[in-house]
Amino acid sequence: MSSERATHYLGDCKCAVLRRGELLDRGLTADVYAYGDDSVIKVLRVGIPDEWAAIEASNTEAAHRAGFPAVEVLDIGRVDTRPAIVFRRVDGPSMAEAMAADPSQVESLARRMAEIQSEMHRSTPPPGIDHLERVVRRKIATVDQLPETDRSEAVAMLDELAPGGSLCHGDLHPGNILMGEDGPVLIDWFDAVVGNPVADIVRSSLLLRVADGLGSELEHCKGASAPLIRRAHDAYVSTALGCAADFAGPSRSDLGRWEAVLSVSRLAEPVSDAGLIETWNARLNELRPSPLLAVYDRRIVSATPA
Repeated sequence: MSSERATHYLGDCKCAVLRRGELLDRGLTADVYAYGDDSVIKVLRVGIPDEWAAIEASNTEAAHRAGFPAVEVLDIGRVDTRPAIVFRRVDGPSMAEAMAADPSQVESLARRMAEIQSEMHRSTPPPGIDHLERVVRRKIATVDQLPETDRSEAVAMLDELAPGGSLCHGDLHPGNILMGEDGPVLIDWFDAVVGNPVADIVRSSLLLRVADGLGSELEHCKGASAPLIRRAHDAYVSTALGCAADFAGPSRSDLGRWEAVLSVSRLAEPVSDAGLIETWNARLNELRPSPLLAVYDRRIVSATPA
């Protein structure tokens, strides 16, 4: 389906007004439609800031040009006045769908996700990507579920953590990995930053967090049930911590502090606050229950000589 060219704008960028095809997927902030035979178009929902499309397109293009497994950006424009991005279509299921289709592969797929992330962390980040500290600080400032004293404490805790200089996807989970014919392709680069790779691991752990007693799938990992996601979480975290240990293994304390800080920043996003406030409130309890820290503890026990 061809685009209908007309001048419009997104910030300072002149764009085309685009025509969409059939609806392919609904997300929390955008909907994805078919666009011709080899492309898709992601349209931001009403209420989502217009500049988010330009940020995602810029981050994705930077990662793709630098050789990272990022989906290719083809165009940027508008659909019915809403900002939109055209991406090269990737034929294949998401990793979450692949897990649901063959539960015996959950652990191996989750380990592959950790390996992809580790490869990214070890590579030189492309220019033009914002820094994690600035992004997290901005998010924390907009959180209204916590008092100012807590937000200030979260920023102070962030300032004490090592900044790092790795490319971090910032939203890596099985729903954002497409199993293409030529290998996995990462989508949704809006939250990409340059920062500490440990923070990226903790962020993915939070995205794979399923509240106790929750039997339904996560919205961003469509197709995979809660039990499968829990299995994926543990296999992913164990492998990711092993990869991180090869160059700068995180301490339990650092993991706990990153978990607390990123729980607060995630409250700024259009998601349920289930478990996030509890994680922050338990920040001073070194023995607090946490799926992330539980995997860390099991790794320590298994590595300790009998």
